[in-house]
Amino acid sequence: MSDVFITYRRKDGWVMANLIYEKLIRLGYDVFLDTRNTDMQLDDYKKVIVSNVTGVKDHIVIITPQTFCISENDMYLFELGLTHNREDVRIIPVTCGNFEPSVYVQLENAGDERISSLANKTATEISDNAAAFPATFAGLASRLSSIPKKEQTVLKARGDIEDDFSLQKRWENAEEICICAYGIESILTEESQFFEQMLSNGVKFKILCVDPESETADYIANYNLREGREGKRRRVLRNGHELLIDYLEDFEYSKNIEYRLTTLHLESILMIVKKKADYISTVKADFVVTCNDSGDVKDNQLFSRSRRCAFIEEHDRDNYQYYCQVFDYLWDHSKTKEVTV
Repeated sequence: MSDVFITYRRKDGWVMANLIYEKLIRLGYDVFLDTRNTDMQLDDYKKVIVSNVTGVKDHIVIITPQTFCISENDMYLFELGLTHNREDVRIIPVTCGNFEPSVYVQLENAGDERISSLANKTATEISDNAAAFPATFAGLASRLSSIPKKEQTVLKARGDIEDDFSLQKRWENAEEICICAYGIESILTEESQFFEQMLSNGVKFKILCVDPESETADYIANYNLREGREGKRRRVLRNGHELLIDYLEDFEYSKNIEYRLTTLHLESILMIVKKKADYISTVKADFVVTCNDSGDVKDNQLFSRSRRCAFIEEHDRDNYQYYCQVFDYLWDHSKTKEVTV
């Protein structure tokens, strides 16, 4: 049962809800977010929501401009109503976005008691700016009454991991490797011989990259890839896609590669190593966050050695399963289109 429950508007709150969810999970909190719960595809939506709200201690309510667009059978209001009068739940409003008039004026005049009551609670303003997010998130985390249930993921600089474990060592005895990235040009160029060797040895690859022709690619080129001229940044995305198409056109390699494009803005770069059942390794997954903990944008470069990685060890099954679930969600349930060659 989750201790923290997140309510948000899907139209303009989904990205922030996922950022908060991933950050809390990495800190060890037990968090419920509807799109990250596998029961949502198997059972009645409201039944799953009610079941997971029952034991929560903290209810994070993300307030965005769309919060005030009330509709029939409104699930946002339904979720607010489940903790509205509960004294054992701390309701934490989180504002994100630009409000005109002010968010407090809109809350007070919302016309629905479940929303207007949020005006009486101190709201935490949280920023979606990479540099400001860590500080504003810390303000949110400080208000939680819940305590983490498991140890937080170990974060190391990517260079430190590579000094101890090369890519070849980390992927040794792999059965399947799942990659979710903006582009994988560095693997296909700097590590091309090793990549080809893995394919020849029968290792399966699932690769999910941002569609280089999508609006998401434009956003990433402008805000997530900081190095070089705009044209160069866009080529990073396009080159990775074109290199993979070359592999898919080679029958020897294509049978071991599944490749999809997505138009979702990937908040994380994931490299998950699924080992052979009878093999034990200290490294289960590589996970690269989109910026370092300080939010320093000058280090926010694709596959930069200064970026922070979560280093998942064999005994850390909870975090390993979590990262696998994140990838499976993006692969199976996001709006993707398969590549045809």
